[in-house]
Amino acid sequence: MDYEHSNALECYTAAEIFHNLGYCVDVVDHSVNRKIDYSKYEIIYGMGPMLERSFYSNENSRQIRIFYATGCNPIYSDVETTLKARDFYKKHGRLLMKSIRIIQQSQHAQILLSDAVIVLGNKFILKTYTNCNPNGLGRYLRIEAFF
Repeated sequence: MDYEHSNALECYTAAEIFHNLGYCVDVVDHSVNRKIDYSKYEIIYGMGPMLERSFYSNENSRQIRIFYATGCNPIYSDVETTLKARDFYKKHGRLLMKSIRIIQQSQHAQILLSDAVIVLGNKFILKTYTNCNPNGLGRYLRIEAFF
């Protein structure tokens, strides 16, 4: 883990908050690829493949899931970057899809099905989520970046 990055403080803070609320906390690096027994958890908080897989688990689906969104909605970002590639293609006649950043793993369940979404960032970042899911506006909480 890069302890110079704000994610270390963010992870510690979230774990401390859940602990202070009386929960037993397990912290799993979002890049770890291992099987998790989701049935033993009341709340699943975070982002990435571990949270995404919790939606597809055959285990207890009554957990509260909270998606921690640290940037623009990946659905929004994928569309915007693909449109930029299209604009370049129209102007130069070359399609350079390898030059754009597309999210390789689907994150649609955690983005659209989580019980709550904590959005880290400004109002623009929040709008990339709420515009995608206007019926779920009550699910979103925006917080300022950690310093």
